[in-house]
Amino acid sequence: MNAVIMAGGEGTRLRPLTCDIPKPLVPLCGRPVSEYILELLKLHGFDEAVFTLRYLGGKIVSYFDDDMFNGIKLFYSFENEPLGTAGSVKNALKSKDAADGALVISGDAMCDFNLSAAVDFHKKNKAAATIVVRKVPDPREYGLVLFDENGRVESFLEKPSFESCITDMANTGVYILSKEALEIIPDGQSDFAQDIFPLMLKKGMPLFAYEENGYWCDIGDFKSYMRCQQDMLNGLVKCELNAHRTLDGIFSGSGSDFKGARVTPPVYIGRDAKISAGAVIEAGSVIGDGVFVGRGAKIHGSIILDGAYIGEKVTCNEAVICKGARLLSSSAVFEGGVVGENALIGENSVVQSGVKIWTGKELERDSVASYDIKYGAAHLLSIDDDGVCGETNGEITPQVASVLGSALCSAGKKIAVGRTAGAPAKALCFALVSGIMSSGGEVWDLGECCQSELEFALRSAGLDIGCYVDAGIVTKFKISAENGLPLTRKQERKIEGGLNRSEYPRVGVNDFGNIIDAGSFKALYLENLLRATPEKLNGIRAEVSTANRRISDISRRIFDKINDRSGERMIFHVSSDGKRLSVYSDETGYVFYEKLLLLACLKFFAAGEDVALPYSAPAAADVLAGKFGAKVRRYYNTPVDGSDREARELAGKQSFSLDALELMLAVLSWISERGISLGKALAELPNFTAASRFVGIAQPPSIVLKTFCGERGGLGEGVVASGSEGRVLIRPAKTGKGVMMFVESYKAETASEICDFYEKLLNEKLKEQKN
Repeated sequence: MNAVIMAGGEGTRLRPLTCDIPKPLVPLCGRPVSEYILELLKLHGFDEAVFTLRYLGGKIVSYFDDDMFNGIKLFYSFENEPLGTAGSVKNALKSKDAADGALVISGDAMCDFNLSAAVDFHKKNKAAATIVVRKVPDPREYGLVLFDENGRVESFLEKPSFESCITDMANTGVYILSKEALEIIPDGQSDFAQDIFPLMLKKGMPLFAYEENGYWCDIGDFKSYMRCQQDMLNGLVKCELNAHRTLDGIFSGSGSDFKGARVTPPVYIGRDAKISAGAVIEAGSVIGDGVFVGRGAKIHGSIILDGAYIGEKVTCNEAVICKGARLLSSSAVFEGGVVGENALIGENSVVQSGVKIWTGKELERDSVASYDIKYGAAHLLSIDDDGVCGETNGEITPQVASVLGSALCSAGKKIAVGRTAGAPAKALCFALVSGIMSSGGEVWDLGECCQSELEFALRSAGLDIGCYVDAGIVTKFKISAENGLPLTRKQERKIEGGLNRSEYPRVGVNDFGNIIDAGSFKALYLENLLRATPEKLNGIRAEVSTANRRISDISRRIFDKINDRSGERMIFHVSSDGKRLSVYSDETGYVFYEKLLLLACLKFFAAGEDVALPYSAPAAADVLAGKFGAKVRRYYNTPVDGSDREARELAGKQSFSLDALELMLAVLSWISERGISLGKALAELPNFTAASRFVGIAQPPSIVLKTFCGERGGLGEGVVASGSEGRVLIRPAKTGKGVMMFVESYKAETASEICDFYEKLLNEKLKEQKN
């Protein structure tokens, strides 16, 4: 059987470390990761291996200059253009006898898998292909594999959001391929996960997953890079370190000198490294070949690569210092900081947590680097359920806003921008606009407005992205996709990549974007509402209560013309973001959002139209639709694929599920035109109560989704558990720190009581899982 080692891509998340070396040559405890992989192949009987090469592939050939390593004959397959994972394997084996198939393994991931057992499993099941899978704590960054109790693969899920993680079994990139699998790979570009494996499922070919419990670390970022080496030092990886191990756990290379230093094992100290007396090297640290560490320096859990210079009284806390970098006396690099090859950190200077100093760059003495020198963001920012959030002028500064503006251009070119009142929102909005324009984006500026007006402009003008700046003590950049809908996971990843890794478009001086005054959309929004407003509210006197001054003004202009001053008083409560609605009347008491949503649906169902609702909307809507021969089309909060495209297009045309004022007018129109009271209209709905609740959890959300075995949401969001009393949708929050429960009660019990029941059940099952 042939062995194919995939060299991987450019390793952008490991820059500046990978600016000058490919990922397979990234050092782990003194040796490239690919050396450990070759030793693993040798251990399991392979005597030949082919490297697939693209990014800096010549450096791999130069490193293994005699085409032989540890008894394994090496071959190289270069790609003139990207061929994808499957295409590169076919290209690598074109001159090989593939009758016995091939084993494919990543050259940039550390593992100690029992490859022999995996091959035996493959042969025993007469599989066309076998995917080696491994449990992972955070499934969002991996391709996931779903399979039955016999290991037969059923489906795949590619780098989902927490809402969609219905398994924690990750595709490790280790494949065993029979001749039949290799034969269906076409010439040119193709990918195993995206093309070949789905094709095999479609053809009914035997595709299996083999679960490994050995060590596996996909070295995709600096956090995993550091963790992997600490795991190696702690004996969690079955591998050999080229160093002498003392009885107390210090791995030291020949010629190293650390007498007089305080060294707390386990640590790795490379050949000819010099650790001065009085220096402190704490557990989990890796000191490369030829490194100098001065007196009084403190190295805590850091990776110091070959030839680096660490001056006196320097502090390195959980940082990566690349080859040949120099840290002068009393400087400091803190958690997650990276100093690139041959970079210089001046005396008394500080590299703050998460900041990267690029290859060859210099930080002057007595300076503080709070943002990357070259790249923009100094710490990782992500999109949570409220958008991109942080303390104003602390975490969220005008500089961050500008980078976010550029990042938005990764997801779309025509971008609507609006803001709340006040100087902070105004300043941050200006910075956001500058970032968009500098990346070639076209800004449609609504100025001070409410979020509903911004999203109306998105729908009306066919724009790509909307960003609403809500700034107070905390700033929230609320980002919407086309038609004012939630972002897709693909869009989120692109924007987060721009924020944290500067993966955004760059344009020349003649290609900066323009700014368009879109303030007129505020008047158009009001006109749109007025067109949907009944000429007169028969027997109804409506009021709006809201903390949003602009929404209050819009509502007053509507109701001043149409209210029946002697009618039943209805007080509509609109959330400050203009998204949620409830109402109070003496006849009905409080009526919450979910029932008002169904009343608006009735208006469309009666006209023979389908409706678009969020995935978390009550299932009672489907029951109601069935009575009229209509359908409910649901859109996801963070779709992974395009399966909700029809629902999203429909939601753009009937936006009452996105805009509380449109929902309010749809309800009022329905009851006013029919001349019935709110109570009588509610009596036409299925009997249910609804509630939602956030439950904080300490374990990964994928465990939560596996805990319940009820009706699944497929490749949707979360899982649904149903019973005679009600139904609960459990969907992890975007932050991964908890779950949202959306509950419907079918009987007399309140939805809140069912929330209590499922929260208790959830905690009990999580406790069992932990034990």
